[in-house]
Amino acid sequence: MMTKWSPCWYELDQSIVVGDTDYFYLQREQPAFANGPASTEDREVEAKILSISHQILGPIKGIVTEALEYSFFLEKGKVIRVNAEEEPGKVSSQQVNIQDWSVDVEIHLFKETGLTSKDRIDQLTERERVERKSRQEFRYIKLLE
Repeated sequence: MMTKWSPCWYELDQSIVVGDTDYFYLQREQPAFANGPASTEDREVEAKILSISHQILGPIKGIVTEALEYSFFLEKGKVIRVNAEEEPGKVSSQQVNIQDWSVDVEIHLFKETGLTSKDRIDQLTERERVERKSRQEFRYIKLLE
């Protein structure tokens, strides 16, 4: 299934890494990743990220959306760090001028859970949320090596 990932910045976007299987949140009405805080307007799916591609950068191994910078991991080991807060979309350390950071994402959809991101957050304790994030970060490191 082809989907679209378009950043809202400000740490409101989901990290996506090729090879990762997890719960992701898609918009209800279109095949695109949901943005923003926990919501009742999205739908939770269990899926595997098969590929990520940008119209200028080409194939991407992963996009990690942590804190003030988003990291775009390219196929040949290069990492582009993009400002996600003060000047969203701006790359400060390299000569990259990209206006549209949207990417095409191919996923293998295993199932729709029937939950929303708000439902999932409400089900987890604070400790479970921290543990889930830690497991995600560990998987990302392994997948991006």
